[in-house]
Amino acid sequence: MRACASFMFIVMAALIGAPAPVLAGAPEEARLACPEPWHTPAPTAMERKDCSKAANQIELNECVFHRRIQSEVSLRNATDLLLTRLEPAESDHFKRAQAAWCAYRDAACEFDAPSGAAGSMIPQLHHQCRAARNAAREKAIVTLSECIAHGDCERPLLFFVYEVGPGSP
Repeated sequence: MRACASFMFIVMAALIGAPAPVLAGAPEEARLACPEPWHTPAPTAMERKDCSKAANQIELNECVFHRRIQSEVSLRNATDLLLTRLEPAESDHFKRAQAAWCAYRDAACEFDAPSGAAGSMIPQLHHQCRAARNAAREKAIVTLSECIAHGDCERPLLFFVYEVGPGSP
């Protein structure tokens, strides 16, 4: 019963936008794509729910939360694929860069929330921000991964090119 209550506390904290605790001793690979400290389930009917049909802010927060979890799963899958294609030294560097990016993403989303704001809409804004940043990161990782798979990447890899897009400084 105690484990179930702890799990529900973590889930409810995430739904209202509270920062989630980090699992001590979790392997680095488990934290690589910024997953939450609970098992991320496969998409369910709730996760595919049309958020435009939410009847109140709590339902909207829950729907957007599930969309963010989906973005975490997609980001983790893209990251795992990229790691299989990188050289060992590149993989180590990327793991450190990804961990730093996760911290940046979380801080940037905290900054993007209205200053000193409180209320039931804050979790929605926070989850939307994280999902959007995850999607952009996933797109860059997939592009780089495909480039490596096709053998048309210049070396050394310049990941920032894939993050900002071709033609950017």
